[in-house]
Amino acid sequence: MSATYSFNLSFVDPDVMKKLQVDRGAIKFVLAGANIMCPGLTSPGGAMDDEVLEESPVAIMAEGKQHALAIGFTKMSVKDIWNDLSKSQKQVLHSSA
Repeated sequence: MSATYSFNLSFVDPDVMKKLQVDRGAIKFVLAGANIMCPGLTSPGGAMDDEVLEESPVAIMAEGKQHALAIGFTKMSVKDIWNDLSKSQKQVLHSSA
């Protein structure tokens, strides 16, 4: 599934894939092409679905926004993210905005 097709599909059917939410501070960086890092997801504005596994396609939502900010593939599972908070700058997923 191409990133463009997935991104457009996320607007048509928002529940087509799992969602991860980044905090407001991450929005400008993700839109500029940055990868998502642990602090953007584990901060008070972030949110994660516990059922997301490694290498899963996800919609990247932003705190306070209605539509997906990006589509990406996770580099690690959500359980691994919560268990490995000591490596807070570890890349979580590669996104395409």
